[in-house]
Amino acid sequence: MTKDESTLFTRLLVAQHSPKNGCHAQDGEVLIVKPKTPLPTKDAAHRFVSARDGRTRSKYGWVQEAPPFTLQDFISTHLPGRTLSNEEREHLRTMLTAAARIPLEKPATVDYVVRGVEHRETVLNVHRVIFYYPLSGGQQT
Repeated sequence: MTKDESTLFTRLLVAQHSPKNGCHAQDGEVLIVKPKTPLPTKDAAHRFVSARDGRTRSKYGWVQEAPPFTLQDFISTHLPGRTLSNEEREHLRTMLTAAARIPLEKPATVDYVVRGVEHRETVLNVHRVIFYYPLSGGQQT
């Protein structure tokens, strides 16, 4: 087993159903990110999808703690019977690695960004989102 295969994760992303915010997956559904094909050549928004059906989209995912698991454990548990490409596995690894850096119960989103000047590269970017509620007495998430 390589070091990469033995990496343990303790956080994943789950849905909070809110169609008005582009979150169509049901509350608590585990989310995944699938590669966009073809990869965008400029910065582009992307969406998480429900691990359950691989189609129901969610603009945001909330970080939730889980017992330690490897990438293969995640695939076996949440994507049973599915054969994943190396690119799909790398997208999941990127998502789970990013979730580890985001505080619990906080929202995240996903997009593609183009980096580099001479050698341009499109990379997946999973990052925290801070919602702003203007002077209406709402709370910041």
